[in-house]
Formats: sequence, C-alpha cells, structure tokens
Amino acid sequence: MFRQSKPPAGMRASAIVLGSFDGVHLGHQALLAKAKALADRDGLAAVAITFRQHPLSVLCPDRAPALLSTGDERARLMQAMGMDGVVELEFTPALAGTQPEEFIRWICSMLPVRHVVVGYNYTFGFQGQGDASLLERLAGALGFTCHVVPPVALEGGAVSSSRIRACLAEGDTLAAGRLLGRPYGLGGVIEQGKQLGRRLGFPTLNIDFPTEKAVPSAGVYTGWVSYGGVVVPAVTNIGTNPTVESGRRMRLETHTLEETPLGYGDRAQAWFGERLRGECRFASVEALQAQVLSDKETARAWGRTHRLGQLWPGAVIP
Repeated sequence: MFRQSKPPAGMRASAIVLGSFDGVHLGHQALLAKAKALADRDGLAAVAITFRQHPLSVLCPDRAPALLSTGDERARLMQAMGMDGVVELEFTPALAGTQPEEFIRWICSMLPVRHVVVGYNYTFGFQGQGDASLLERLAGALGFTCHVVPPVALEGGAVSSSRIRACLAEGDTLAAGRLLGRPYGLGGVIEQGKQLGRRLGFPTLNIDFPTEKAVPSAGVYTGWVSYGGVVVPAVTNIGTNPTVESGRRMRLETHTLEETPLGYGDRAQAWFGERLRGECRFASVEALQAQVLSDKETARAWGRTHRLGQLWPGAVIP
C-alpha cells in the first residue's frame, strides 16, 4: 500500500473514497468497504483520499477538534480495510478556496477515477458548497459513477467522530469503542516518571501519547495494553495526579496485570475498557494506595469476563 501526498505515476484505474476518516469508525468502515467491493468487482485499485490535517486546524485552529486517530493509525486501519493506497492531501488556505467542481476535476486529473464513494453528509470545496448531489451531477461528464453511502446507525443515532469525542469527554469509553468498532486507545513511547507507583507497589508504564489526540475524561479505567502483537489486561489512570502533583498536564499511567518485558523507550498502546471512577484528590498517600489496590482488583475481575477479542471480535488494532 502506498501512502503519500499524491498517487504514484501510472496509477491504474481506481475506485476512490473521499472523507476525513478521523477514527476510521463504523461509518467510515462502511465507506471503505463499499470502495473495496467496487474495486474487487471491476479489477480496480481501491484508494482513499483524505487530508493530512483536519481542515479546521488550518482555517480556525481554536475550533479544531482533538483527533481520534493519528495519520499513522488511520493509514494502518485503512490498509487493514483493503485499501491499496491512501492519498493525504495537504490542506491549505488556497485549497480551501477551490470551487467544488474544480476540486473534483483536480482529483480526476491525478488518477483515472471509475467510482467515487462518499458519505451522505460529505461536503467539499469552497465553504463546503459541494455535496453528494453535485458529485452525482458531475459523474457523467467526468466518467465516473457516484456512490453515496447512508449513515450507519447505532444505539439511537448516526455514528460520527463528534459523537465519539462526546463519549470520551463523558468517560464512556465503552460506548466510544462500540462506535469505533474497537476500543479507543492512546499509545506512544514509555518514558520515565516519578516512580511513585513503584514505591506504592504498583509499578506503572508512563506512556507519552500524542498531544493532538482526544483524551477520555480523567479517571481510572479497565482495559488492556498491547505491544508487539501481545495484548495483556491492565488498569489505566489518565489525569493530572492531584494527590501528588500540582501540574495540569494530562498523564497516562497504566499498570499491567500480567508481567511484560516493557521498559523505557519501548512503544506500547493503552486501550480503554470501562471507567471505574473519576479523578480525585486523596487525603494521604496511604489512602491513595488503598484505592489503587481496590482499582487493581476490580480491573482484574472485570478482565476475566471482558476480553478484548470477545467485546470486539475481529477488530483491527492499529
């Protein structure tokens, strides 16, 4: 699979799918599956075309949402969904000013397009003036067929990135995972912390996660840690550690419930299950220690009956 800012030279005829794909949630997966099915049927390449950055991060940075997936995560998920390539366009003010028809003609000039797949609410071009109806009108003149995928409904509403972000803000990580089709995760390099957990008898992995990603509401969560294809149960705290620290930076500390070889400089991913409690300040370190012990035993019991593969059978873990 290629992942670059434009298709490689000599790209064969393609079924393309357009969108932002932040999170590659169940709704996005329906779009990707449609493009893949069309490509397989007609012997075409399946190509996702998206933007490298969220448009609002360029047009109005103060309103840009936290991301559900990094570019690397998004590309790996798309590859797992059968995409032959991902084109990540650089979103610029000049591109934002492109008229909708001009934008689609530009896309079609980069590679031979036979099918275009979009979601029911997809907009494009200057001020989002282009929509699925315009694509359908352009299809004949530009030599492609347009396929508009309806919303994927789950638990009383359409699956969307904004809905998932709202679930995370409420600490409902299980609901976010159901909408994503896999648990929500934060990953990165393990860095050295203050080793308070080790002194309390609960050594933790301090994971330096990307600052642009959405963070669940502060608190303690059941879940898992993955590394090198291995998944182990864990209990994870995300917050500012108000009992022992005065800083405001959100930190992710996870205690694995099984032995692992992980150490400083290794990469690991924490996956969120269910929220056990919110973040709070304890009267003493001893009170904190007692609560952490209780959290650990609760998470261990939860993990016996909630396995990642059972909650999300066949889920792709990027």
